[in-house]
Amino acid sequence: MTANDQGELEFAVTVQGGNKHDINDLSSGEKEILFGYLRLRNNAQRQSIILLDEPELHLNPKLIQGLPQFYEKYVGADLENQIWTVTHSDAFLREAISSGGTKVLHMREAAPGLVGQNQIQEISGRKEEENAILELIGDIAGYRPGGKIVVFEGEGSEFDRRMTAKLFPAFDRKMNFVSGGNRATVRRLHQVLDAQAGRTRMTFSIVDRDDAAYLDANEELGMYTWDVYHIENYLLEPGIILAVLRQITLDDTAFENEREVEEALRAIAQEQTEDMVEDWVRGRAHRAIRDVIKLRDGTDGVDAARKVASKVATSAHRMSQLVKTDLSEEQLAAIADERRAALKAALRDSQEWKSAFRGRDILASFTARYGKGLRYRAMRDMIVNAMSTQRHRPPGMLRILAAIDNT
Repeated sequence: MTANDQGELEFAVTVQGGNKHDINDLSSGEKEILFGYLRLRNNAQRQSIILLDEPELHLNPKLIQGLPQFYEKYVGADLENQIWTVTHSDAFLREAISSGGTKVLHMREAAPGLVGQNQIQEISGRKEEENAILELIGDIAGYRPGGKIVVFEGEGSEFDRRMTAKLFPAFDRKMNFVSGGNRATVRRLHQVLDAQAGRTRMTFSIVDRDDAAYLDANEELGMYTWDVYHIENYLLEPGIILAVLRQITLDDTAFENEREVEEALRAIAQEQTEDMVEDWVRGRAHRAIRDVIKLRDGTDGVDAARKVASKVATSAHRMSQLVKTDLSEEQLAAIADERRAALKAALRDSQEWKSAFRGRDILASFTARYGKGLRYRAMRDMIVNAMSTQRHRPPGMLRILAAIDNT
């Protein structure tokens, strides 16, 4: 601290590189780091254990860069101290895990199942598998070392993961829930994580049933599908939906009781029938066409153009035969009739229609008609919150999560 020509006191801060800045030129976060360091340094603790409680609070991510190394050098090594830091900051943890000489430890929540086990586990980030998982989870503070990895379908909003964590917090606390994108990406990610883990960790994945997701399910390999079309099908609970509708408006709702809500939901499902039949027939046709078009044969030493032309001609011939047989109008009509009959049978069952039709579309249409201007995502989230408050646990979800937990 010095006095300038005007008789004012100045506190010049010298930074790495030799540049000097007046303390008034520093941001509040920079001042907080400076004062914290000076306080620790001036107390002159040596050969001590120093506990820092969330030193990154009020700091932006840029200021956190290098903070663990700063404390380790100037408060730890220079004064022969050992530093323990408690934090929930992902940015701080990533800095610490990337620096040498620092251990990152995770304290698990105390639970009956941990009797006789250490609550503390180290997160190294050095193993390829663990590093990949940390990148997927995004938040190191939320990582459960040694916990099972469950990869959910879900793009953008990560709704599948968030809904499962909200309704089943006990499983969320001991597993690592990850959003993996669309169904194909989820399955590929599952295989990659399994290949990296070897036998040290079990990876699981759960996707919507849709029209054909069950075809790639393999529970022995940890590949599951929900027992409904979309995960949103589990939200088609008339009593909970009615309670949410009554919360969002002071006016009377369009429904007097749960039965009327269920009838409205079923009517919307019935309106979907022909669209679902068309999608089913289109899917069958697409798969059949994909199976007959083969442009690779693996042979060598043949002129490229001639080889591809031959494969195109062969595929075209198979395609012409397919149009006359499996993809004839009569055959497609039979496929449509079969699918239509199955959907109509589901509508006659008091519960089956809730799993056979597209829950996401049903709920979106219902919200548009009866939600008093409420957006679909807000309605969906309110239903999940209400289910969580009432401790409603969809049996289909519970069965799969319990199976994963017991593996």
